[in-house]
Amino acid sequence: MFIEIKDIQKFLAKKGYRIRDPWDIVDLFENKVAEYAGSKYAVALDSCTNALFLSLKFLKANGDVTIPKKTYLSVPSTIMHANCKPVFENLEWSGIYRLKPYQ
Repeated sequence: MFIEIKDIQKFLAKKGYRIRDPWDIVDLFENKVAEYAGSKYAVALDSCTNALFLSLKFLKANGDVTIPKKTYLSVPSTIMHANCKPVFENLEWSGIYRLKPYQ
């Protein structure tokens, strides 16, 4: 099913939102996520890999970043792309894990 932007504009206009182009929808989404999370800002990204990269850059990460030995290929690749060195540890994990020493 394809929904046209004009239909979305009409729906959101009824709720008091003015949508001129698709990026306005992204802004609306980010603002709602920030409000829900109680933060000043939120950023919508296209992948968890890009979120990881931006987080490491925001934290000004450097040096070693310890991760589980068995993980997705994109994780150590992204750590290296952020100019850090992945260090592998034999850890069992499920769901999420910490990038040591970062929280």
